[in-house]
Amino acid sequence: MRVELVLIAMLLSMSAVTASTICEQGESGTWGYLKLSDFTVSADKPVRVGDTVYYSFYVENVGSEPVKVGKGGVFLKTSAGDVFSFYNGVNLDPGKGLQVKSSFKPANSGELEVYPGVCVLTGKGEICHEYDTSCTFDVFIECPENWSCMTAEQASGNYVRLSDEVCGYQISGLAALTKTPMYCYREVVECPEGTEYLTPEEAEKNGMDQPVCFAAMKKGRKNTAIQEESQIWLLAMFGGTTPHQGFTLNSGL
Repeated sequence: MRVELVLIAMLLSMSAVTASTICEQGESGTWGYLKLSDFTVSADKPVRVGDTVYYSFYVENVGSEPVKVGKGGVFLKTSAGDVFSFYNGVNLDPGKGLQVKSSFKPANSGELEVYPGVCVLTGKGEICHEYDTSCTFDVFIECPENWSCMTAEQASGNYVRLSDEVCGYQISGLAALTKTPMYCYREVVECPEGTEYLTPEEAEKNGMDQPVCFAAMKKGRKNTAIQEESQIWLLAMFGGTTPHQGFTLNSGL
């Protein structure tokens, strides 16, 4: 029975139990005396920026001589440049192993690759090695309130894109799957001349039930909705049938 030195780098929350497995590999390779196994990555799907990604793997000394872990430790590296290191300076005797179990939160969207490795001290100094095993997955952003995740084709028309960060993929095809990127879009309302569009947040601050086109009165008067002829246009857009039904006016001197 193997003897393990167990490191719990971060207490796993209950969500770790329900997280879906993204990658799972058994024996993943040996470098010198050090054998990597049980490499697993899991998270809630889809993985979004700021979500918790859990990972674990086991490194065992299968040789006949002790191995001293270097300053770089036993580590997990990401394609985003993050390095999470453990067991720095530990002496690993033959037959013993090091269990890594921890988590991290992706800070950016896009394709992310993670891979384990180890650094050891030798007579020639410290040598680090990245194992030939990895896990690659997509990280998405979550669209803000009142924004929709859509393809560029779906957003053709009066839509504005939040950013170039991907919020998902539309999968199509049978024999050859096609991934079409999706982005956060919001519909832009074209208001009549002399008025400006209020976002849902701005409309709420002005005591309105939903976003409307708004005209600012001069000489210190409060904002007031555009006049009767424009109210008809507003009602047609927002589904009202009589003035004040499609939206709430915020008028007054």
